[in-house]
Amino acid sequence: MVRVKYRQRINLANQHKGKTQRMYDGSKLKVNEEQKEEYKRKVAQKFKGNKEEWDKGDCEEKWKVFKQTLQSVNEEMLGKDREKRKEWFDQERKEAIAERNEARAKMVQRKTRQTVEEYNRKRRFA
Repeated sequence: MVRVKYRQRINLANQHKGKTQRMYDGSKLKVNEEQKEEYKRKVAQKFKGNKEEWDKGDCEEKWKVFKQTLQSVNEEMLGKDREKRKEWFDQERKEAIAERNEARAKMVQRKTRQTVEEYNRKRRFA
């Protein structure tokens, strides 16, 4: 006789432990020269304001000051980059899905070989 002790647990492999990276709208700097110069000026001004922290700190402190400075200027000037909508879902897809739904409704109401084939054909297309 064999005795087994078994303990179940939830798999945590796909869970992300860190924060997601912030995305900023950098296209504003590429297009507008005035805004690019303003951005440079604000970054330089913020670094001058944090000069004491920069001088007294070690490498980790300097990185923290550098990161916080850039993040604050980015949030202030650029704003967050919005996720773009997927372009594959257009008017043609909407119409195909509507036709598929109509074919399904016909098939459910009256299930004949013809309605089933029509539904399957429209389902493959949509």
